[in-house]
Amino acid sequence: MTRVLVVEDEKNLREPLVYLLQKEGYDVIEAEDGNSAVEHFNTLGADLILLDLMLPGLSGNEVCRIIRAESATGPASRSSQIRTPTAGLKARASGTRRAGCL
Repeated sequence: MTRVLVVEDEKNLREPLVYLLQKEGYDVIEAEDGNSAVEHFNTLGADLILLDLMLPGLSGNEVCRIIRAESATGPASRSSQIRTPTAGLKARASGTRRAGCL
């Protein structure tokens, strides 16, 4: 089953997205902030990350950098996670900010 990590601090945005993904058969993990996102990714992994760029604590861009750095230096079994697609989401995001996560 495809696992999706949804990282969104606003509950009213996160819950409908999680519901729709689960309804389509995805295994969904939720995180409310950047620190939780990194922790969940490192312990559970993900095939896709949907990531709010404006989060409390670590920003979405910081989460991307940390996940990629830790995946690159982690155990060999996690090396495939370096290629985990990550979509950075932010209302009115400029192309430059979005591209930083893709």
